[in-house]
Amino acid sequence: NYSWRKMGTIASGMNSDGLAFVFSASRRWAEEGYFDGTNYAANSFFASIEKKLSEKHSLNFTTIIAQNKRGKSSNVL
Repeated sequence: NYSWRKMGTIASGMNSDGLAFVFSASRRWAEEGYFDGTNYAANSFFASIEKKLSEKHSLNFTTIIAQNKRGKSSNVL
């Protein structure tokens, strides 16, 4: 579980040169989860760039980066 979230996205749409892009970034976090000491932090990033080559063909590059760090509770001593 997380308490806070920030997210931003920007997209260009296809321009007259046949280029389009999308960028998105997100962060979620919590100092304390449901159990004491179970912190949570996650970051993610998405980027995509497309070049339209013709009416039937296009080239696209997409990357996704996601990482998280979280505390867990356990009954093991």
